[in-house]
Amino acid sequence: MTFFALAAYLAAESIHDLVTHARPEQSLPGLAVTAAALLVMPGLAVAKRRTGQALGNRTLIADSAETALSKLSTGATRARKALDAHRKDEPATAFYYLNLLFGGRFPSR
Repeated sequence: MTFFALAAYLAAESIHDLVTHARPEQSLPGLAVTAAALLVMPGLAVAKRRTGQALGNRTLIADSAETALSKLSTGATRARKALDAHRKDEPATAFYYLNLLFGGRFPSR
């Protein structure tokens, strides 16, 4: 039931934003969810694949591939944000997204 309520809310907000020509803004909760997904999803994908193989469950194996693609999507989002910041000549913001993309191991020099 909560899934349908969330879907209805998102649909209403999306229609409202389209009608009012609302501009997207940065969302700290959105960035936090993206960061968490990038950190958690690879391990989850591996665990799902191993479990699926051990159980002979092709559905779980396929779901592990979707989980891995979710990580790639998160990485692509961060790379795009870094590129956008670079184009706007905002090196600190670009570095921030690149650092997130590389899990805090992006070289500072």
